[in-house]
Amino acid sequence: MNKTEFVNVFAKNTETSKKQAAETLEHFFKTIEESLKTNDEIKFIGFGTFKISKIKGKIVTNPQNKQKMEVGPYNKLRFVPGQALKNAINGVSKKDQK
Repeated sequence: MNKTEFVNVFAKNTETSKKQAAETLEHFFKTIEESLKTNDEIKFIGFGTFKISKIKGKIVTNPQNKQKMEVGPYNKLRFVPGQALKNAINGVSKKDQK
């Protein structure tokens, strides 16, 4: 599913216009981006957690020419799915969990 298709489904599910749905999603994505830039962890209980992991710099070998090169430190985005999301995509209902 691409962004346009997602906006269409989101608009239908929320009974809003496609324009309103697209604007809402843009604000949502921008808020997540801004929060992650300040290294905040974002938790949606049941859905999952977005967080940043700091990766240290290291020396790697270029597989084409076997030369060593340095890769500097960087931030890696991680998403850890929540149990409810895991269960939903695996077809486990709340009733089955008991």
